[in-house]
Amino acid sequence: MIEFIKKNKLFISSLSVLLAVIGFLGFQILSADSQEGTSIIEIPKLEDPNDPANEEPGNETPVVTHKPASIQNFQGTFNDENNTITLSWSLNQNDSIIEKAELYNKDTLIADVTHNLVYEIPIDFYDITTGSNMFRLEVTLENEDPIYAETNVMVDYVFDVAMNHELTENEYGKGVLLTIQYTYHPLTPVGVPSLSITRGQLANQVIYVGTTENVQNNEFINSETTYFVPLSEAGIIDWDCRYSFASVGLSFDHLVHEEITEDFIGEDIPQQPEEPEDPDESVSTDDPQGSEENPDESETEPQI
Repeated sequence: MIEFIKKNKLFISSLSVLLAVIGFLGFQILSADSQEGTSIIEIPKLEDPNDPANEEPGNETPVVTHKPASIQNFQGTFNDENNTITLSWSLNQNDSIIEKAELYNKDTLIADVTHNLVYEIPIDFYDITTGSNMFRLEVTLENEDPIYAETNVMVDYVFDVAMNHELTENEYGKGVLLTIQYTYHPLTPVGVPSLSITRGQLANQVIYVGTTENVQNNEFINSETTYFVPLSEAGIIDWDCRYSFASVGLSFDHLVHEEITEDFIGEDIPQQPEEPEDPDESVSTDDPQGSEENPDESETEPQI
């Protein structure tokens, strides 16, 4: 057998290659037959009902393009000069239809402001008080929910402030009378302002004289508080005065600049003794009644 193989090497090699090819082809045929008998199960994909691609023609959801109205920059300021509150705002109508716009102080209707973008309110009306006041702008829209905006406006606790002083003489003596006039609301009492002199000389004592009040028809109260600073010597006064409302944290400064003469102080200034004068010259010609007030003085010879 071995001899046969040695003599027929070429034949044996060709036969081996042929058998290998036949085996490979047979394996491929058997593999194909096995795959044909195998079934592949595919899991169906769930459709998203919100996916626009799954909507039936003619049933597409319309895109919302309506832009509603809006209120912007609603704000207010208090004007101390004329005692009013000025409210302002901007209103963008956009795609809405505006039926009306109304302005409220808390729950009290102030005015129909459909055709306004600015409105001025006297503080004498609508129960406005000092301190914080809340205002609401409410806009009614056609076939839509109303829109609104709110703002708080601070009204000064103390306003209409006026300060003055004068040189005077009263039961406390001679000195400077200082007064401060102011207005406040009884719902936010401010108390009596204190007075302090933060800079200056000649002020040895500050006396509280009193406070008077006058209630207005609108319930605001006009007040006047008075202080007195007695003086005992001549000179220049240059004071920085400060009135303080401690309960509301407010203060107001007032400058006092006056020249205090010896004539104003008068006999409060100690006089140095003078040499006696001639009796006939001691009576002033400017005072015709001088000799009648002291008839014996002009006739008495001074003792030397």
